[in-house]
Amino acid sequence: MNKIKKAIILFISGILCISLQAQTLQQGRNLFAKGDYEAAKPIMLKYLKQKPADASRNYWYGVCLMETGYPEEAIAYLNKSIPKIVRAYRYIGDYYCAKELYAEAIDNYELFVSGFKADKELHNDSIEDLYTQKADSLRTLFRMIRNTNKVCVIDSFIVSKDELFNSYITDASTGSFSSYAEFFNQDIQGDVFLPEMENSVVFSRQENGKFRLYQSFRSFDSWVDESAINGLESDGDLRYPFIQNDGITIYYADNGSNSIGGYDIFVSRYNSSTDRYLVPENIGMPFNSPANDYLYVIDEVNNLGWFATDRRQPEDTVCIYVFVPNERRTKYNYEGGDTATIHNVAQLLSIKETQTDLEEVRAARQRLTLLAYDIRDKEKQSGNIFVIDDLTDYRSENDFQSPEARTLYLRWLDIRNTYSDDVIRLENMRNRYHQSSKQEKEEMKNQLLELENSVLSAEASIISMEIEIRNTEIKHITR
Repeated sequence: MNKIKKAIILFISGILCISLQAQTLQQGRNLFAKGDYEAAKPIMLKYLKQKPADASRNYWYGVCLMETGYPEEAIAYLNKSIPKIVRAYRYIGDYYCAKELYAEAIDNYELFVSGFKADKELHNDSIEDLYTQKADSLRTLFRMIRNTNKVCVIDSFIVSKDELFNSYITDASTGSFSSYAEFFNQDIQGDVFLPEMENSVVFSRQENGKFRLYQSFRSFDSWVDESAINGLESDGDLRYPFIQNDGITIYYADNGSNSIGGYDIFVSRYNSSTDRYLVPENIGMPFNSPANDYLYVIDEVNNLGWFATDRRQPEDTVCIYVFVPNERRTKYNYEGGDTATIHNVAQLLSIKETQTDLEEVRAARQRLTLLAYDIRDKEKQSGNIFVIDDLTDYRSENDFQSPEARTLYLRWLDIRNTYSDDVIRLENMRNRYHQSSKQEKEEMKNQLLELENSVLSAEASIISMEIEIRNTEIKHITR
């Protein structure tokens, strides 16, 4: 009898255990369905260990990992769930998209859409349309990568978005930028570009929830004849205009359907016969990305270009890139080149990989340095301004209280003046060098290298002496 009771108890316990296990798994599935992936994760792991080859359990656990911030771990489980679990292709596509492996992402999104269409229970037009659009966008992005422009980037720096307009250091002939509110003294969002001649102005302004581009002309102290710029219509917002010195080439940012994500930089040219701008062209990579890219500016005097982007940046900051314009707009050879390098360059993951001509880099950096110091303008307009700290500027050697700092300052002036002259000499020599015959280039080579080294040495001395002068003076006045 005892044996019979024991058998019955064991039988009932087994049934209860099975029931509890099934209930627990169902509980995990309910949590999963509600989107509580953190709570569902340990339950799904427990049951995956019982059946490691089960496609559904690999999918559930893989999604839990993906949704809780463990994509690298998740991908192995999601791959074990395909092709049986069609929905896994979406997550695998998202994984490759985040890794910027766009060809792989496109393939998985297409498999996801085709699987949804083939399954009567899963079929959903809105979801299929969404991921079809995602695949199309990535296809455009991948096409851009394959047509990446060869551009030499010489510098980048991060600034607050509030300081964007003040952070571009360009020749006066390039024009100037400001907010709409500041320029027109009106509480309206927008951006303004004022050419050097200041007889016209181009600006963006928000009206009815959309930013559009306009132009006005100066009449004495007023701006008149305001009109929308023809030919640059978009289903998105148009901002950050810039017109080159030729007066017909405009660059601006557009976040409409022709963008690959956020704002992209576009270019167009004015057709005087139709009084319209031509069909705009997306300038491609590395200037554009799935993030926001804007305020493209060419300083023709110094042969330097500028643009801003918030890719890989915190919400309140922007990265500004300085580059040497590629007038010929040559492209990388994707089919016959180093695809890994091209991907890095396209997305500006590596500035160094854009710098294939070291002489070009040195020359451009020297031009940028000269701009940063603003030597010529400061000497003409306000004497030799020397910044001591955020609140104190000195305009002559008589302002120094430290005799030692004053002596260093006078030496610094001599070096800086010589540096300014040498930079101009170097630029002229480089121009002669490129126009010379092979024999003439050979004769000039040593002289050119000597002058380059001298300029680089002076550049380093100017920077180090500035620090020494500043520290010496501050130490003297605070003791």
